[in-house]
Amino acid sequence: MRSLLITALVALAAIPAPAFGQPAPIQASATLSARDAVAATAAAAAATLAAEQRRADQVIRGLRANIGRLENEVAAGRTSIAALTAAREALIQELASRDRQYAEEIRRFRDAVERIA
Repeated sequence: MRSLLITALVALAAIPAPAFGQPAPIQASATLSARDAVAATAAAAAATLAAEQRRADQVIRGLRANIGRLENEVAAGRTSIAALTAAREALIQELASRDRQYAEEIRRFRDAVERIA
């Protein structure tokens, strides 16, 4: 999701802009349409990214709540430490998955920047 936003922003940056202090040249409508399309794509990607982040945050909150519940049950002797350990491992796996996804998105962004440069 983030990679779509990054790609759109890189594409937007590649569209030539007037120099600072210079009047904007008259542009063909195709360029304006391309800018509008890139802007719309970037906005859609940002909205999608925000929705995905909220969903992922809910998953993390749910895993943490489950760990809290299991900690109380272990303290009360109603459940085993193995169940608590499994819940903690699930949280660690979710966080590790996010780290891998983030690293991949950074790699894609760097590749896109290198192709432009």
